[in-house]
Amino acid sequence: MNRLKYTTKFALIGVLFLVVILGVTTLLVKSMNDEIRQMEQRQEGGNYNLILKDVLKNAQHHRGTSVTLFAGDETARQQLNQIEVELTAALEALERFDGQSTYDFGIAKQVQDIHTQSEAIIAKNEWVDPAEIITVHTELTKLILDTMFKVSNESELLLARTKESNNLIKSLKINKDNLTSQTGIVAN
Repeated sequence: MNRLKYTTKFALIGVLFLVVILGVTTLLVKSMNDEIRQMEQRQEGGNYNLILKDVLKNAQHHRGTSVTLFAGDETARQQLNQIEVELTAALEALERFDGQSTYDFGIAKQVQDIHTQSEAIIAKNEWVDPAEIITVHTELTKLILDTMFKVSNESELLLARTKESNNLIKSLKINKDNLTSQTGIVAN
């Protein structure tokens, strides 16, 4: 190094600094691209869950109105028809969003099952008893909530920042079936 001229020494030091700066810049750009991808995936997962929330809301309204109609309130028939239109629109929105989604959350079968069960419920004209209404709608509700949970996990949405919160969410997920069916039975 002592035998090199100053211009050569400075050029060599400059090249070394340039290599280090390029390496750090490359790592920074890669890290930023990963964060952008993660944010886009979270946003898409959140949008997915918003659409699933609309399907869930309409399915729950359908359950309540079906029980009311079964109990003999004929004024609920028109409301039930409107809810079925809204449920169908929510299912179509889910189908459109599913076709346009960038990320695969591994829920294609669950989305298809939601469509199948929802369409079967809409097509059903006669119910045997309120327990049948509640059971069929509870199965649909469980499927929708499981799908929302899976989308949240696959899209890296942060549902629980602590172990205690995660345990609470799991506990609510396990107990929701009993709560939904008991609520329906109490309503009758």
